[in-house]
Amino acid sequence: MWPGGIFVKQTLAGENGPNPSVKFVPACGLHGTRRKRRAPYLKRWATTMHTFISLCLLFSISMTASAGILQQEHREQLIQGAFANFWGKARLSNGNPVQPDNAAERSTLPISSAAANHVISVGELSGIAEWCGMDWQTHFLSLTAKARQQGFSEKQVAFIGLLHGVAQGNVYSAVQSKSCAAEQKSRAAKMLEASPVKQAIPQ
Repeated sequence: MWPGGIFVKQTLAGENGPNPSVKFVPACGLHGTRRKRRAPYLKRWATTMHTFISLCLLFSISMTASAGILQQEHREQLIQGAFANFWGKARLSNGNPVQPDNAAERSTLPISSAAANHVISVGELSGIAEWCGMDWQTHFLSLTAKARQQGFSEKQVAFIGLLHGVAQGNVYSAVQSKSCAAEQKSRAAKMLEASPVKQAIPQ
């Protein structure tokens, strides 16, 4: 069974997964090496934002992976925390920092709330896959590839990559002290097979 029934005080992970469009220190390198350092500004954010993540949520994960792991209030904290560390700090694939075109853009979330929740759902599963030593990188890259196919801008793809990594880091950190047994890995594989990454990202 999934770890469950206890509450863990969990610092919000302030790092993103590897993303060709965002040059932060990745949560885990493309070749699976574990993180050794955090981007300084994200570390400052992580040490000031805390939430309680119930590991019993992992026990009740739907096999269709549609119910999500993190509660909505935690999702909102992740979204706002990622947004607060986005403009001028994330970097595009050309090396330039992501900057808004005007004041209105600076104060506007780059993607819709529905899209943000979709990204978090994908990131949660990447966190489970990472925990079980599975191929979460392909899962992540499928998300950014679909975003580009759907016409999301590079700024939006950059934010998608950041938010995915934050969600992934939160879930992974919540379970990393436990081992992923064969039964859990089998269940994780089924969850990845049914991942929302295969669905269109809400506009």
